[in-house]
Amino acid sequence: MTLNVMLNVTQRLALVNDIFNESLTYNGSYSLTSIQMVINPASGILSMKTIKRHSFYSFFFLLDTFTQTVPACTECSLTETGACTADNTGCNCFQNYT
Repeated sequence: MTLNVMLNVTQRLALVNDIFNESLTYNGSYSLTSIQMVINPASGILSMKTIKRHSFYSFFFLLDTFTQTVPACTECSLTETGACTADNTGCNCFQNYT
């Protein structure tokens, strides 16, 4: 399934959790094993390729893969502003982030 929706990082993580929590089994051959999603649009990579002296630029987003629901503090890691506390109930922010 492909979705093209405008969501921020918090909303994207909530969507991942909603999909896992509300997953329905349609038949015995279907099961949800993972979700791949661009969580942080700011995590893109600009790549340059040169062919016959002509440069081409491409922008690639980093795709995150989830196999289960994720704690809210995962947002800190994915936005590179901090890390989850040991019990996954909060975020230890890096210097210059609150």
